[in-house]
Amino acid sequence: MTSDLDRRHQKTTLDKKVDQISAIILPYVVDKEIDILKAIGKSEVERNAQLRSIYIHLVGINQSIAINSTPRVNLPATGQVTYQSTTNLVNQGLKVADLKIKFSLTSPTNNLVRINILALIAIFAYFLIKKQINSTLIAEKRKIASLGLHLALEASSDGWWEINKSENKALVSKKLCNLLSIKHNDKHKTIVELNANWWINYFEQSYDLIKFLCLQNASITHKEVKILPEKGKKLHHISIKRVKILGNKYIKDTIVFMLTNVSEEVANRSRIEDMAYTDNLTKLSNRVSFELELEKLSAEKNRHQYRYSLLMLDIDNFKLLNDINGHIIGDQFLREISNRLRLILRPMDFIARIGGDEFVIIARFPNSNDEDIMRRSLAIGEKIRKAISKPFLVDDLALQYNCSIGICIDKDQSDSPLSILDNADLALYDAKDKGRNKVSFFKDSMKDVVSRRASLKEMISEALNKKTIYIHYQPIFDISLKKRGQQKLQIVGYEALFRCDHINASPGQIIKTAERTGQIDQVTEAVIDAIGNDIKYNKIRLISTQKISINVSAVEILNPNFSKQLLDRLAQNNINNDQICIEVTETAFISNIELAKRNIALLRLENIQVAMDDFGTGYASIQTLRNIKFDQIKIDQSYIQGPMNDINLALIKSLIWTARAINVDLVAEGIETEEQLNTLSSLGCTLGQGFFLDQFDERNMEAKTPLDKHF
Repeated sequence: MTSDLDRRHQKTTLDKKVDQISAIILPYVVDKEIDILKAIGKSEVERNAQLRSIYIHLVGINQSIAINSTPRVNLPATGQVTYQSTTNLVNQGLKVADLKIKFSLTSPTNNLVRINILALIAIFAYFLIKKQINSTLIAEKRKIASLGLHLALEASSDGWWEINKSENKALVSKKLCNLLSIKHNDKHKTIVELNANWWINYFEQSYDLIKFLCLQNASITHKEVKILPEKGKKLHHISIKRVKILGNKYIKDTIVFMLTNVSEEVANRSRIEDMAYTDNLTKLSNRVSFELELEKLSAEKNRHQYRYSLLMLDIDNFKLLNDINGHIIGDQFLREISNRLRLILRPMDFIARIGGDEFVIIARFPNSNDEDIMRRSLAIGEKIRKAISKPFLVDDLALQYNCSIGICIDKDQSDSPLSILDNADLALYDAKDKGRNKVSFFKDSMKDVVSRRASLKEMISEALNKKTIYIHYQPIFDISLKKRGQQKLQIVGYEALFRCDHINASPGQIIKTAERTGQIDQVTEAVIDAIGNDIKYNKIRLISTQKISINVSAVEILNPNFSKQLLDRLAQNNINNDQICIEVTETAFISNIELAKRNIALLRLENIQVAMDDFGTGYASIQTLRNIKFDQIKIDQSYIQGPMNDINLALIKSLIWTARAINVDLVAEGIETEEQLNTLSSLGCTLGQGFFLDQFDERNMEAKTPLDKHF
């Protein structure tokens, strides 16, 4: 027998059922009723009056028991439907489980709408099953697409991980785990787990990396990071590339990150940067690095509360040191100078060797005025001067040499950052003019020289723009004894000497200014263009064995892109590589022999010959010959035009024998007399050039003015 408690429970359950089903059905019934009332012409007021009551009958089919529930329908102005229901339980012994439920809804218009709940359930079940089937199919297709993606990724040699933002999943590949030396787990992790437990533990710059990984639409698609090494293990560099998968809708929310070990590439890049920015002999910064530092300092000066000065120094009579003790001792002396500068200067000071025996120091002074900067700069300059004047012990030799120093403070700098170097250079020459071993400040009275340089820069620019540069071709002859018996000397090539008539300066001054102003590349390009034009219009004719020698500045040979730039310019002018020989002075190899060696090797691979110019006047001639392969050696004219005494003849002979021993052609420059020609020929010199020999050039037989060789 059913208890009162059971009946009350059944009543409450039926109440809830009626309310739930009514919430679904009632809005539908009201909409249908409104359509009917509209169709029979009822006004809105009449429609609202008749819609006040709709009866819902819940019929128990098995036991024919009716339960009446009367929702009261309110139709506010918004048109939303709300209701309240009360249920009358006719048979107190009715069991909910016995009911096969269907609704009959009766409206005041006596229109009966019957909806079979079993049919509704069937419809709902259909759609639910269909949705489940579709979800399953999509999941399978996504799985197939993901599998295909993984197979493609595994075919590469890179490690990878995959992030699916919509599913909050991340998968790490086995190759990536091997790359990081961690245990592989092929199960998907959540992105949160990956954030917290994975990349933060393995990568530097983890915060930036997380932003890079999580911003799906970020413009940056590549990042290079370092792996945090375990104790005692090597630091690795990793390149991470983000790849968004397109063209497949089933994995459209998937982002793949490809990881490559680029440690070797980074190391090579670092070595190249060291070559480009480090002086090979002293391991100090070189001129390129110094100019970058100066530009950065000038740009940042206004943002920081500090001032600076530039000190430029060189060693007095350094050439004499080399002549007496040899270039190897001279090189070691420069290293000792560098070490002593490192010891006496502050950590905030910047030191560079910009060529030969020239050094520069950038001294910083926080919160200082002009007077304070000058006082403190002078103190640093005197400290350097006194330190260098003390004896050095080099290879058991006690060497004692002085230095001259020029100083310029930042207030004397014009718009160009390099102008302070020009001013410090002027101050340095002023120190030498005063007797050497002095410290001198730049003064406004020195600006006339700066003005002259600025004017020369403008004239160079005008010559380049108007193409007024031309070439004087000085012939190079075979002067060996076996050829001397012939009626005329044989020309084996020409040296292209840069000329520009409307510039009131020597070629040497023009080239030095172009190096300082950054115009030297343009000057060399103009020389090559002029040569190409002369060949094209037969102003110079070359037989197959003849070559044209082009002088190259030390600044250019230390440019990492020089070889490519030169080869491209020759190709543009249709000049064959095997028609060209470039001449490089010894000083080009002093600051960075490795970079110069690399450029020369690249040019020789392209059939361009390379000559060492002014041999015997630099700081490490023999050492350079040991490190770099040359095709020619050119003896400096100072040996040829000096007195032909026993010592000078012995030096010339030793140079000739050196060239012969290493199977390199030797050219004697500056032959101006027949006596010099005969002497050189008798000593075994095979090639020569100079004013005296110009008369044998059939292209121009008239008398010539001696040409100073500056370039």
